[in-house]
Amino acid sequence: MQGSQCYKCRYCDRYYTKGIKQFNKTKFGWCSEKRAITGIHESCGKYVLQSKNRRGRKLLDISISELLMEITEIRKLLETDRDVSVENEDM
Repeated sequence: MQGSQCYKCRYCDRYYTKGIKQFNKTKFGWCSEKRAITGIHESCGKYVLQSKNRRGRKLLDISISELLMEITEIRKLLETDRDVSVENEDM
């Protein structure tokens, strides 16, 4: 069954690791139907083809959320650094 591999199934959420400039695909994922970790090239009787838009939108939302958190942390560091500089000038 070449066409019914887990990475194409709607129940499989593939794991990714964060690289320097992109997310890297792993060879494993979580099957919400079997409630277990599966290999991406495995297959089972519960296979249902996933829609393309669902996965892309979900990853986009996660990426944007992580970028916003990183920007917020950088902003906090810059504000702290600025406050320390202002205090040192006042002395």
